[in-house]
Amino acid sequence: MAEEAFLSRMVVELEELDKKIEKLQEFTEGEVFKELSAIEKQLLYIQVSTMSTYGATLSTRIDITRSKD
Repeated sequence: MAEEAFLSRMVVELEELDKKIEKLQEFTEGEVFKELSAIEKQLLYIQVSTMSTYGATLSTRIDITRSKD
C-alpha cells in the first residue's frame, strides 16, 4: 500500500515536470528568449537539459517500481 502511494507521487511528479519542461522549451523558442543575454540563454538550455535528465531518471525509477509488482 505504501509503495502504491510512493509510485503515485512519482507519477504525478513526472507529469508536472514534463509540463514544466514543455513550457520552458516553448519559452526558448519565443521572442522574449531572443532578447536575453548569452549567459541567460545558456543557463536556460542547461536547465532544460538537467530537468530532462531528472525526468528520465524518475521515469526509470517508476518503471523499476512497477516491475516489482
